[in-house]
Amino acid sequence: MTRDGVTHLLKDPLAKLLNPPKPPFWIYLTKAKRKHGWIRIIDKPALNRDRFQIAFEEQLVLVNREYLAQSVKNVRDLRQLKIPKAELLSGQLSPRSMSRLLDHAQSIMSILQHLKGDPLWEIAVKFSS
Repeated sequence: MTRDGVTHLLKDPLAKLLNPPKPPFWIYLTKAKRKHGWIRIIDKPALNRDRFQIAFEEQLVLVNREYLAQSVKNVRDLRQLKIPKAELLSGQLSPRSMSRLLDHAQSIMSILQHLKGDPLWEIAVKFSS
């Protein structure tokens, strides 16, 4: 939502997060099509395109565009290796996924464990193609 109106981000919400509109703006993302979560963000307009708050479901999330861009790249790289989104979110790799990663499985598992529960990581995974 901007001063000019409301835009529904049905196609590619990550594109809008990585290239947000001119401030002030508000962004609300939902994975369950809830309609009331936007209330949490209405009094917190984004005034900066590089660091801004959005509402994701029922929580407020601070978006750092540089961090999000790196997360999206990591998700896409791992998805290219056919690592399921559920494993990326849980931080637990299946034996099949570990075999795909060969020598890097332990370090990637450690990174995924650290990212588990990070709302920006969840957004990057959820809305990546």
